Amino acid sequence: MLTKVYGQQEAARLQKLQRDAIVNQRSEVFAYNPNGSLNPKVFDPPAAFINLQRNELVPEFAGTYAAALTKLKNAEEKAGDKRTIIRRNAIQGTGFVSYQAVQIPKLSDRDVQNPNAGDALRQIYGNAEATQTQEMLNKAIRNRQQVFLAYRPDLSKLKPTT
Repeated sequence: MLTKVYGQQEAARLQKLQRDAIVNQRSEVFAYNPNGSLNPKVFDPPAAFINLQRNELVPEFAGTYAAALTKLKNAEEKAGDKRTIIRRNAIQGTGFVSYQAVQIPKLSDRDVQNPNAGDALRQIYGNAEATQTQEMLNKAIRNRQQVFLAYRPDLSKLKPTT
């Protein structure tokens, strides 16, 4: 693409600048988690925003986290949560990492009160089991990062037209 726009010599110079600016690089591969995802669907065009959460898990609690996440998904479904939440687990790269992506069609939807996970768990499982499930989820997470992403059609690759 750079060659088409700037010519071969300038494209080579820009690519070298980009490569030289990289201090650290890592690759990770994540697999879709059907037992944890809620109301999965394809957004075409893509959702305007995504609320992305990256959880690094304590290795010895990874199995406990997976079981608690399955309970949470069940409670979210039974409580009528309509959001699309895609959850993925690391299968290559840094181990014991889980992602959760919540699709948000409009920026104003970010301010809408989402269904409370604790309330959904209590409604389905009762207070004691809900508290235990929430504690398992929190205990299993070593580090949590939250990122809010905006879709940029001007920077995205267009679909080929036929």
